[in-house]
Parts: sequence; structure tokens; C-alpha cells
Amino acid sequence: MQSPFIKKSMFEENGGFIEIEENPLTIAIVTPIMKRAHSYSFSKDIVFVDSSSSCDQGNSTITFFFGASKVGGIPLGVVIHKQQTKEDYLRAFSLLKKCLGKIAFYGQLQPSLFMTDDSSAERQALKAAFPASTLLLCAFHVCQALWRWLWESKYQIEKSERQAKMLKFRTVLFSHDEVEAKRGMDELCNDDHEQFSKHMKSLRSRMNKWAICYRQTYSTYGHNTNNIIESSTRIFKDVVLERCKAFNAAALVDFIFKVLENYHKRRLIKFASYRITKPEIQYNSFCDKANDLKVIQIDNTSYKVSSHSNNDIYYTVKVYDGFEHCECAFGQGGKFCKHICAIQLNGFNIENIVNLSTKHRIELGNQQG
Repeated sequence: MQSPFIKKSMFEENGGFIEIEENPLTIAIVTPIMKRAHSYSFSKDIVFVDSSSSCDQGNSTITFFFGASKVGGIPLGVVIHKQQTKEDYLRAFSLLKKCLGKIAFYGQLQPSLFMTDDSSAERQALKAAFPASTLLLCAFHVCQALWRWLWESKYQIEKSERQAKMLKFRTVLFSHDEVEAKRGMDELCNDDHEQFSKHMKSLRSRMNKWAICYRQTYSTYGHNTNNIIESSTRIFKDVVLERCKAFNAAALVDFIFKVLENYHKRRLIKFASYRITKPEIQYNSFCDKANDLKVIQIDNTSYKVSSHSNNDIYYTVKVYDGFEHCECAFGQGGKFCKHICAIQLNGFNIENIVNLSTKHRIELGNQQG
């Protein structure tokens, strides 16, 4: 089996980037598709980061960076490292930054947002490597961690109370009203159960990282969980590794540059060549809901759009720098909603639409090379 160093020049000749450090072994990988993905604007907005351990016989950890495009998750970089300590993560992230250079994240060098699970070592390393980025917590992992906490016998939470406490917390997490979320969190912090109250206070101190109400102005595009990268990690294990461990780190590099790259290339070709119609079906569904909505232009960047259920209620939609933000609960964070669709149907230019135009398909074709 060739070492990663021997393969380095071969992969770079094919258009990829790879950086390697020894003691401990750390590898940063940017395949041609990942490289081209950094030239598209979605790479600068929100990036999902997650790790998968024990991927080879040496128990190496792989950490993936994914962006969220119109057609789902697109890989932006991969790092291979031995341990999951802050130091190992920081070494790997710094190597990835070196690997990408000035093209990183649409030339912005750091994305606006990172979405991760609650791994303190990973998050501390991300904050050190990308100090200008905002770190958000995955809503699913926050709920999962609390549910496990509630079932810990040492905390002595009655079985009859666990579900009720979980539902109250979920109401706070997914509330779009900041005042209501704070009020609900205060109630949880004043719970009669001392240890539960203490745990809620620790979560309240980081409320701006996991509560949905604090993400209204962030360009999350409706992503409040790490589902994109969780599914991509499963694809890597199921499709690329076929539920087996690679022989060593050199084999992992091979799998990433060849098998994983070919998987994403085939996927992009399907979208570019009209073989997948899901975006068009979603867009037509929004059009059906938006046809009867009234649109009033306030100025060059602001519009008022009526509610479908009650025409006396209007939502304000702001459009600026290719980012659309609607006041409605569904459209916050730049997610495409029926009110944004109504503006587009009335002849105004909207960038964030779910369907794929000819221009978008050409871009997808160029992205896969």
C-alpha cells in the first residue's frame, strides 16, 4: 500500500489539494469537486462539521466539512486525524486552511456560520481556527443529549415527568418568539427538581447557540440540524467504505479521492441533466400557495406580502445581496417560503428559489468537472 506522501503528487496532478503532517499523522484533503464548490456562494454561508471515528485499522478519525446547496450537501473538505482532542482538531483545521488558501469559502476565508453537535473539543478548535465565524448547535443533538440526561438514573427524574420536561424544552427550542422562549426557559430553570434546574441553567447560558429564535437574521436557509452531514457520513460508511474499515490512512485518502468523488459527481450529473425533478415539484407546490397573495413593494429591498389564510395580515420580506428574509416562521433565516415565492411570481428577481434554472444546471455541470 502506497503512503499518502507518494499519492500526494498524483492527486494534485488531477486537480485536488492534499496537505500532510506527521507525528501525529494529519491529512487535509480537497478533491476537485470540493475545490470548485468553494467558488460558489453557498460555501460562505453555513457549513456543517461532523466527525466519524474508527474508519481504518489505525482507528483514524475523519472530519467532514459540507455546505448546503440547492441540491443538498456538497463536500467542502475532509481532514483525517488520530484523536478527537482540541489540539488534534485545531491541527487538522489549520492544515485544511493551508490546503485551501485564498479560495476558502468563496474567498471569504471563513464561513459565516458553523453547525455542529455539542463536541466541546471540536467547537473550541473551530473557534480558534475560524474566530470570525458564528458557531451554532444542532437542534437534534441538543434534544438527544437532554433526553439521555433525563434517563440517567443518577439524576432521579421520575419516568412520568421525563416526557413533559422534554416537551417543555422543545417548545422553548423551536419557539420563534424570543420573549416567549426566555419566559419558557426561566420556568424550566425554576423547576422544583434541583439537578434539572441546574442543568437548565447551564443550557440557558448558551441559549443563543441552540434556540431557533436567535437565528432569525442568520443565513441558515432553514437548517437547524446537522442532518445534511449526518446523512453524508452514513453514505461514506455505507457506500464508500461498504461498512468495512480501510486498511490505513493511505487507503482512506484513496477512497475519498476516488469513490467519494465519483459518488458526488454522479449525483451532480443527475441534477444537471433533469433526472431528478424534486426541485421542480417543490417549486410548483410553493407556486400553488403563492398565486393569490398580494405583493406591495415598499422600496428597492423591502416588500409586504399578504398571508394566504388572512389577507389582512402582511409579512415583510427583505431582499438584499442575494439573501431573502421573511418575517414568517417558515421563511426566517433565508428559507424559501410562499411569501418569497409570491414576490418572484410578481416579476421581481429572487436568487433563493428552490427550482433549478438552466443557469443553475450549467453551474452544477461545471462543478462536477
